[in-house]
Amino acid sequence: MDYFFKTVMLIDDDSTDQFINQALISASLFSLKKIVKLSSDTAIDFLTNEAVQTDQVPDLIFLDIRMPIADGFDFLDEFKLLPEAVTKKTKIVMLSSTMSESDISRARENKLVRFLIHKPLSLEKLSDLRARL
Repeated sequence: MDYFFKTVMLIDDDSTDQFINQALISASLFSLKKIVKLSSDTAIDFLTNEAVQTDQVPDLIFLDIRMPIADGFDFLDEFKLLPEAVTKKTKIVMLSSTMSESDISRARENKLVRFLIHKPLSLEKLSDLRARL
């Protein structure tokens, strides 16, 4: 089987969304491995302390915007401080249900964010993303 990516990370506090997104990513052969984090803080901790050492630097991160404590924009602020072994390899796609024009503008203006995709994720959206990356 030919997977598009080796490793994708999903950062979202909604476990139902996580479950569905993992199933879609598997069904579409989008990524062989899926790393799931329920918060920005646990994702940054993993990327800082484990990813490089265990050869699990994600090729792509699906990042939710609205999360408690540290949101997706807080994650982006921390992400840019990570080692180049992470920041140079990893692409970021915001995957969110936000309807806030402010959030949408911030996501589109952030140089770290490749694309903003509105939830729910679907096989069609994954196929489109595959073609655009």
